[in-house]
Amino acid sequence: ELDYARVGISCGKRLGNAVIRNRTKRQVRALLDVSLNYKNNMDYIVIVRNKFLEQNYENNLRDIKYLLEKINKNLKEK
Repeated sequence: ELDYARVGISCGKRLGNAVIRNRTKRQVRALLDVSLNYKNNMDYIVIVRNKFLEQNYENNLRDIKYLLEKINKNLKEK
């Protein structure tokens, strides 16, 4: 019912200590700012896994864009 998208980011304790988890959430927010259209009225939940820490920025950006495209494709089919 809102006019904008909301994003929730979840980082488990297995990912690392609080400093690493907070840095990871900031990085995910930055990636989503580049690739997500906040004008649609959807809620997104991003669950960060260990693979995120092992990859570089370009690979993470590519993965997030791929997931967003997959979500949009599935929504168009419904």
